[in-house]
Amino acid sequence: ASERERTLCGDSEGGAERHGRSEGHRTRRAPSSPSAGRTAHTSAGRCQANWAHKKETLQQNAEMDKVRLERLNDEIQQKEEMLQEARMEREKAVVELGREKDCNR
Repeated sequence: ASERERTLCGDSEGGAERHGRSEGHRTRRAPSSPSAGRTAHTSAGRCQANWAHKKETLQQNAEMDKVRLERLNDEIQQKEEMLQEARMEREKAVVELGREKDCNR
């Protein structure tokens, strides 16, 4: 792919941001020859394929992140339940220790 194609497809580092313009602000020019029109059409097809691939990859990553977050939330809930149980056991032990001290007086 040419530098122009990489820039138009967003593959060039910085791309439109480097030039201070977004995709919607670019000027569209008519092709200067029939072969230029075919090249532009082919380039547009490549850009569309690149964007479709990027979109699919991002959707897959988002789904994996969602599953990971659900698993981590479940893990957090289990840890909170274990902590609550430990606190209750500690409180019972403190109460029992207080009773034993009262009996020994």
